[in-house]
Amino acid sequence: MKTFIKRFALTTCVLFTIFMLASLPMGYYFANLSGADTQGLTISLTLLIACAGLAFLQGLWFSGFIIKKLAYPLRLTGFAITAAAMLFACGWFGGWFPHEIEVVVSFLLEFVAIFALATIGYGIYFKKTAGSYDKALERYREQNRK
Repeated sequence: MKTFIKRFALTTCVLFTIFMLASLPMGYYFANLSGADTQGLTISLTLLIACAGLAFLQGLWFSGFIIKKLAYPLRLTGFAITAAAMLFACGWFGGWFPHEIEVVVSFLLEFVAIFALATIGYGIYFKKTAGSYDKALERYREQNRK
């Protein structure tokens, strides 16, 4: 059952992404033909870009594929800075929020709060299941050298 649920979730995500990639250009085309507002499409597009960007940044900072050796706190810091910048750019150009200083500061504070809570939660979970990140990464590398 667990395998089925994982496969179902993965397939749903892949199919949704394919449908979004296919439908967004058509949506812009038909919206422009009819003179409709494209703000909703732009938000959808920048959300898709943000998801792809976050996936890339996660791979960059945490997979060990590109950045081989780096202490976990530095990985977290690098990820947080680049993710915040990327999400802010998507939000700014995608119209996620008004372009006012108070809203921008609020956006960044909310990012920091959510990132801190997620990091603490994941840290507790990871400590219980795998020990330290560096040890788990070393075990992973040893298993994949064979």
